[in-house]
Formats: sequence, structure tokens, C-alpha cells
Amino acid sequence: MDLSIIIPVFNGEKFIKKSIYSIVNQIKENNNIEIIVVNDGSTDETKKICESLNIKNLKVINTQNKGVSVARNIGINSAQGNYIMFVDADDYLDDCWYNVLEKYINNTEYDIVFFGNNLNENLRKR
Repeated sequence: MDLSIIIPVFNGEKFIKKSIYSIVNQIKENNNIEIIVVNDGSTDETKKICESLNIKNLKVINTQNKGVSVARNIGINSAQGNYIMFVDADDYLDDCWYNVLEKYINNTEYDIVFFGNNLNENLRKR
């Protein structure tokens, strides 16, 4: 496994599906990437939405609400990848994110890769 993408989520029913699909749309059938959603005790429909997705290499872990740091650590402990990437549940990745990251995976010159961000002002109004 090359990459484990960890998404901690609490009450993210409005955006979790779009976030996951922004990842999946780039990786397609890449068997070397796993997506780990850690549902941190959501009380909305987040659990139901995540568990209903039929996506290869998607793992949903349901826990009691203990906060984002604990949720990330649960994801790390479950991760099989050589690299770990964190995505917030309300983040949507750009269409070329994997093409950029792929240049660095398995390149021994890099230990950490940081992405920038773009804020879509229309999303602030949700």
C-alpha cells in the first residue's frame, strides 16, 4: 500500500460524500491507495452515508466522539500505507491532486509533502 488517506469526520452529512468522491475521482482503480474515514461519533446521517458508499479500498471506522486528534490517531493506527495523508471532511480536492502527489510517492528524497489550499468563497455561506 502506497498511500493511506485519513478523513476524520463529525456530523459531516452535508459534505462527506463530496469530499470522498473528490478523492476517488482521481485514484479510480488504484489498489495502492486506501481511504479511511473515522466517524467520530456523528449524530447525523454521516455514518449511514459513509457505510452506504460502495467504494473499493474505503474503510469506515465508527468510534465514540473523542475529538479530531483521537480520530486521526485511530486512522493512523489502521493505516497500511507507506505514506499518510489527512483530508478534512469538508475539503474537496482539486482534479489534479493525485498527479501532483504521485511525483513524490516512493521518491526517497521526500519525507513530507504539503499542499496549498484555495478557499472557495461560495462554500463559506453553507
